[in-house]
Amino acid sequence: MLRSILSVLAGFAAIAALVMPATIISARLMLGTRSREDMMKMKPTPAYTAVSLVFSAIAGVFGGWLTARIADHAPMRHVFGLAGFMFVMGLFSFAQNLKMKTAQGRWYGGTLVVLGPASAILGGWLCAACC
Repeated sequence: MLRSILSVLAGFAAIAALVMPATIISARLMLGTRSREDMMKMKPTPAYTAVSLVFSAIAGVFGGWLTARIADHAPMRHVFGLAGFMFVMGLFSFAQNLKMKTAQGRWYGGTLVVLGPASAILGGWLCAACC
């Protein structure tokens, strides 16, 4: 049971550990941000948004793969647990962004609600097929 919980948490932590620095680095390189305040006020370009979605998907694939790899039984069941957790967290984030009206727009948050879980499932499927 503990390993099951840890596999899901490890997948989610890996996604966060990849997305956060990638966001900071791409914002600095593509948008010229230098501080947290700059990032909060940034006006994303279409290129930045595309890069952000791509690295979010790649991180999701890795997180799903890692979850399946760590799970000691029924790897896809654990990956679906991760995907469900990501979906709920994505909905929460989307609702918060609606209130704050972020510069990336509503569609971006809505896309992540679907893209995150879908990419994690793909990663889990790849691990189940190859590992």
